[in-house]
Amino acid sequence: MLTKDDVERLANEERDRFRRFAPEQNEPQFALILGRLYEEWDSYNADCFHGVLKPTHITCGQVPPRGWGFFSTATDWGGQSQITLKQSLVWGTNKAVVNLWPAIGTVRFILEVLFHEIVHEWQHEIAEKPEHRYGGHGRLFAAKCNDTGAVLGLPRVVAKPRKNSKDSPSCAYWPHNVRPDGYYCADVDIDRLFERAKPKHVQEIVEIFRNLLAMLEDGSVNEVKRIIREEIARAEGRDGKCLR
Repeated sequence: MLTKDDVERLANEERDRFRRFAPEQNEPQFALILGRLYEEWDSYNADCFHGVLKPTHITCGQVPPRGWGFFSTATDWGGQSQITLKQSLVWGTNKAVVNLWPAIGTVRFILEVLFHEIVHEWQHEIAEKPEHRYGGHGRLFAAKCNDTGAVLGLPRVVAKPRKNSKDSPSCAYWPHNVRPDGYYCADVDIDRLFERAKPKHVQEIVEIFRNLLAMLEDGSVNEVKRIIREEIARAEGRDGKCLR
């Protein structure tokens, strides 16, 4: 029977084989991008995490809805530790990607998705506090973002669930949401990505207000009043429909 040390040794050997395969024996496009991602992982680990993180698997694939990346303590095949980057962003099939890798802004954006997920890796492996209750973006995560961000001169962020934080950016989209305008060189439509990242009902509400604002600007005040009255009546159940 394998001991705990045997399992750890085999897991480390598997991670090392996977890493060597990615930049050396893969298809050219994969080798170029994954090779760079592993190089950046090394730099982040050394510069921001004092080299304490274990090598992880870096892949491009499906991630949760509205997500740009995802960290998991287990790989899709039962190994240890995996960072998955949204494949449509990496390969440029996402409509928000204006210019493909290796465009400067696109590379910057993807590397910072990786950086965000490395903080989650630290959260799981070193701090051992994944903060599932907060979708991974609790106070511990925000504090680590601020620690590493201070080295880079980035503004502070706060945990998403905290109250009275309307004037501070959320760590859920760090570091992308604290970068200055133009940082991604118009290679990535960051506004479009942030819009898609919002829950569907928020997107719908924003669209309603945009339409109403456009109507007001056109001088259609009475029409706006009519729409608002109808929506209020519908919400209060006076339109004859059942509310659920």
